[in-house]
Amino acid sequence: MIYASVLAAHVVVACITGLVASYALVILWQRSERWYRAISVTLATLATFEVLSGTVLSITSPTITAASLCANIALYISAICAVEILLFLRMNDVSVRFPVTRVTLPLASSVLVLMGAVVYGA
Repeated sequence: MIYASVLAAHVVVACITGLVASYALVILWQRSERWYRAISVTLATLATFEVLSGTVLSITSPTITAASLCANIALYISAICAVEILLFLRMNDVSVRFPVTRVTLPLASSVLVLMGAVVYGA
């Protein structure tokens, strides 16, 4: 029951993350500076949820391990970081302050939780 609920939330949020990342690229192309900070923080929050829910899935699944999840999470985080870097560069160009703490702290914390699950052997 818990596994199915977390899996459903994980898939829904992954789809939403894809839409938000696509929208981020659109606002970068349109130079909609007023949305840069909000999109950056939203992407980081969604990515954090994805890493944490993936970790919960690896703990509650008999077939998925945290170690096997790491490759998928690495690809996912790489894609999100690429969009965040583009946002950072554009924000730097137009003198908009990038929300470093609100972006990096949740992501780093969630990755640490995943690494803890790997060490724990989940």
